[in-house]
Amino acid sequence: MSHGADQNAVIVKAVQDNLSESKQEIHGSDSNGKKYKTITAMWLSQGVLQKASSSKRSNSEDEIKNDEVGLCKSGRREWYSKSRDYWDDEDTCPATVNGMLGGFASISNIDLAASKQFLLDLASIRPALTFQSKEYTTCAVECGAGIGRVTKGLLLPLGLGRCDLVESSSRLLSQAPSYIGDAPSSQCRFLCVPHSTAQ
Repeated sequence: MSHGADQNAVIVKAVQDNLSESKQEIHGSDSNGKKYKTITAMWLSQGVLQKASSSKRSNSEDEIKNDEVGLCKSGRREWYSKSRDYWDDEDTCPATVNGMLGGFASISNIDLAASKQFLLDLASIRPALTFQSKEYTTCAVECGAGIGRVTKGLLLPLGLGRCDLVESSSRLLSQAPSYIGDAPSSQCRFLCVPHSTAQ
């Protein structure tokens, strides 16, 4: 297993272990309604993880332990490809707030307000976290930026000096400057980079 595969498997295991320890349910369903008993089972079914060749335990995806899986490079590429296809398709994802939120534009202001409160609460306990400074330019990165909904509605209004918008869909990213506005866009950098390779 490669270093990246080890790291991804460790992340999946850490999330699942944390949820198990906190007694929170770890099952759920995907956007097609298929139900999964574990996070690992969901990623196995998507082809992003694969059973390790040394695994001698149960064949059931729901019973496979995190230490029995590794990253499946071809499945990961396919998963990212499907994601790109979704975001690049005007029919499935219009370049609007409604498109960015999968048809739930009505929650945008609630989401932005809650995110703002979270950042302000975080700043109150972490004084080093500042949004404005006369001494240096404060910066933020919006990953999966789409048209820049979070940059326009949260990050720039907090007073950040610069926002980098990272988005894999050139179609969506090309709409960001007009959505954000001319003056605020001058504080932004627009980076069309696949999320799977952004660093």
